[in-house]
Amino acid sequence: MTPKEFITGFLKKDHMELNYRRRTWGTIYGSNSTIELVSEIAKIFHKKDAARHRWVDFIQAEAVLLCRQEMSSRTTGSFMSSQLVKRDFFGPDAKHARNLKLTTIERPLLYNIIHGIISRADKEDGDTNEVCDGPDDLGGNNTDDMNKTCDASDDLRGNNDPVITGTCGTELADGVDEMEPEVSLNSCSGSLEDVMADYG
Repeated sequence: MTPKEFITGFLKKDHMELNYRRRTWGTIYGSNSTIELVSEIAKIFHKKDAARHRWVDFIQAEAVLLCRQEMSSRTTGSFMSSQLVKRDFFGPDAKHARNLKLTTIERPLLYNIIHGIISRADKEDGDTNEVCDGPDDLGGNNTDDMNKTCDASDDLRGNNDPVITGTCGTELADGVDEMEPEVSLNSCSGSLEDVMADYG
């Protein structure tokens, strides 16, 4: 029996004693050591000549699954009836409240992924305010075509607003109805709602 077969059997076998031994692996009490174990496995896929694309596919599938779970767990939609919109809906306090709810309750995982990618790109570019150069300046990654960003307007963000720079890419807008500006990502308004509305 190989070590991999032993570990797989330990995790999959439905035996009373084995269930007892791994009972805390996914809880707050045992999650740290479990994540440490998974991290060691991840290092194997980052070595030279490793099938890294298989690990990337796995992580991507897990991220998509978790984001979908976030979307299905929310109770309210992203759109409001025009009859319910009052004057204070456009005020900075209301906008800050919507952004805070979107980034901490409805879409925290998706927000953190986007924010982490853009923040990393800003640091690599040497400018924390804007990234408006072509993808070649960010290492030639094809996905950077969709992450091209521009400055958010100062009047659109409140104090301590969890706002990330707006997306200016054109590829994300393919297939999006031009009559629905709430969904389109071409507005380049800098609003976090504009960046993430396509997911709700």
